[in-house]
Amino acid sequence: MHRAICTCALIILFAPVAPADDIFFKNGDRLTGQILRLEGGKLTFKSNYAGEITVNASDLESFKSGQPLDVRLEDGRSVRAKITDAPHGEVTVAPDTPDSRTLPVARVKAINPKEGWSGSVLAGLIVTRGNSNTDNANAEFNVEKRRVDDRFTAGGGYLYGRQRDPNTGLKTTTADNWNVRAKYDYFFSPRLYAYGNVKAEKDNIANLDFRLTPGAGVGYQVVDRPDFKASTEAGLTYVYEKFDAPDTASTTEFRDHNEYLSGRLAYKIEKKFGGDRLTLFHNAEYLPSFQDIDDYLVNADGGVRVGITGKLFLEYKLTLTYDAVPAPGASNTDLRHVLSVGWQF
Repeated sequence: MHRAICTCALIILFAPVAPADDIFFKNGDRLTGQILRLEGGKLTFKSNYAGEITVNASDLESFKSGQPLDVRLEDGRSVRAKITDAPHGEVTVAPDTPDSRTLPVARVKAINPKEGWSGSVLAGLIVTRGNSNTDNANAEFNVEKRRVDDRFTAGGGYLYGRQRDPNTGLKTTTADNWNVRAKYDYFFSPRLYAYGNVKAEKDNIANLDFRLTPGAGVGYQVVDRPDFKASTEAGLTYVYEKFDAPDTASTTEFRDHNEYLSGRLAYKIEKKFGGDRLTLFHNAEYLPSFQDIDDYLVNADGGVRVGITGKLFLEYKLTLTYDAVPAPGASNTDLRHVLSVGWQF
């Protein structure tokens, strides 16, 4: 027993200890811990004293790691290697090897980047019986894949509702619409990017048989922190709308479609409190026609997301769609309150 205890003590004493990473700030500060990743100009670091933190890469003078890291350089090169600090705002990648290279911190584009898929699925159901007889259901999905130089996002949703007249027993559909969308962003820098997007949607209540809006433009990430994100975009969009004829329309008056080239102005804001426990968000998009100043589209939403446990959350969202020139017989404005339970991955 004594010999076994001594053997275990020697193994623990002489076992190799993983070298700690260090980051050096331009103001002279230094932190010791572990470099987790560098993406979008932000370095995520697990400090021995402050826990996991995120700092601006532009505030760093240098950094070092004795553990091999997945390093992506500005010129497109990718290497798995150790890093040592160097003077004058530089680092040395793969030191003591034939591939050793010393370069400015700003030319290290990413470290251990996340390249998998992330997203969420949401669903809601509200059924009332008694003084009112209603059925409302909604479903939504969102996916994203972020790489060093680009980002792909996609999503879609469906909303259905109906109510029963207590006097006649007749059921009336109050909501029946769906949409799918996709977007690709290519980053010229951590903040500036070009985008291409497309959205298709249908709304039976608004007599909208089909709307297609492909577009392209540029975007800028004003703020990109884990707890706060804000971005704005500007570009061009082609709008094509096909309408269903209302029951009261005559064949001579009915306009079955609308199409035009428009501009696009948009922004997105997301603020988190307490990690993922509480999130406030707001998005807006404005599509003004170049052919007719009185013809434009506005899409906006805003809401709150509350973490329940783990990856499960509760979300309330208010959405607004305003079509200045809607389908014949339809209203300009659609305002919806949506309550959902979601799961993020």
